[in-house]
Amino acid sequence: MTDRARLRLGPDGAPPLKRGDRTICLYGDGTVLITSWSDARIPRPRCRALDSTGGGPGLLVDEELARAVRHEAVAAVNFWWEASETAVQNWRRALGVGRTDNEATTHLVLAAAEKGAEAVKVRGWTEEDRQQRRRIRPAETDTRYVGFE
Repeated sequence: MTDRARLRLGPDGAPPLKRGDRTICLYGDGTVLITSWSDARIPRPRCRALDSTGGGPGLLVDEELARAVRHEAVAAVNFWWEASETAVQNWRRALGVGRTDNEATTHLVLAAAEKGAEAVKVRGWTEEDRQQRRRIRPAETDTRYVGFE
């Protein structure tokens, strides 16, 4: 398991639900029917909305999974609950969580930035490399390009 998939807070436990039970899903803000349980590393109930005419069952977003979505990295939720990246992003959007609004994602972004900074230091840019980078016209580069000073 990589650091990207490490849970910072850990799971609190599975809800005491069984197939056929009804409960509230925080993602759809409605009553759902428990249809089965996932076989993920951390099993979760699968559910479908009672008022739905289409679509298949999805993971129940209860307080436990919502806490993980708010505080863990997308990669960690994907790994432990075996939810697709798109599903986790949709849950984050519904719960008001931005791309980097939580501590786990911030930790991963900072770690990647530090690793990139170390790689640049090891590279040892020559003065010729720096001059060449300065001559590149902004129109020819990505608008996010910062350049080398």
